Amino acid sequence: MKRFIVFSLFLFLIIGVTNAFAAFVKPISPVDAYDMLIAGDIDYLVDVRTPQEWSGYDYWDPRPGKGWKNTPGHPGGDGLEGKVLNISYMLFDYENQARVKNPYFLADFKELITLDKTVALLCHSGVRSFLAANELINAGYENVYNIIGGFEGRSGCDGTYCWKPFCKEGSCPGWIDYGLPVIDNDSTGAYHYKEIVMVEWSPQAHTPIPSTVLLLGSGFIGFLGLRKKIIKH
Repeated sequence: MKRFIVFSLFLFLIIGVTNAFAAFVKPISPVDAYDMLIAGDIDYLVDVRTPQEWSGYDYWDPRPGKGWKNTPGHPGGDGLEGKVLNISYMLFDYENQARVKNPYFLADFKELITLDKTVALLCHSGVRSFLAANELINAGYENVYNIIGGFEGRSGCDGTYCWKPFCKEGSCPGWIDYGLPVIDNDSTGAYHYKEIVMVEWSPQAHTPIPSTVLLLGSGFIGFLGLRKKIIKH
């Protein structure tokens, strides 16, 4: 009986030590992420925003109260060639006027990046990238950074997605706030699906209008919503 108790305690200790050294999401500032990318200490920067945000053109956000938007493009250039990818964690659902989780995020991520690579994730302000980073950790990736402040910064030091020492004067600066290299008005490399149904959004009618023109990769992506064709096996 004593041997069983001792063995159980030993096993419990081993499990506790293993969990203590388990992989976790590492927070990092945009500047440090850029420096590590240039130095080769981070293999890939993955922008998990929608392809519309990545491209930098005017686009329609179908969520209530949102409407037309424009982003300053995505990280790129100045030594980042081949190191920046767009794998969307969430996508616009124009039919239901929402932004929904991309069910193919993890599968598409694994197709492009192996478990042994070190990656830094970025979104608009650091929330979607944090959620995506945790999903990657649970899937077996061990070296995952979340860029605090994201691409355009996060206002308010809420202690959850923005905290000291990343918080400066009441906000966490983003990639563009630090003047880091950006590629704007270019949809090259924007995330796309293996099988898609193109839907063009009409803000006047607030109804999706079917489109027969496939324009992925062109400058018109900002005017298009993407909807995954669900296949039942």
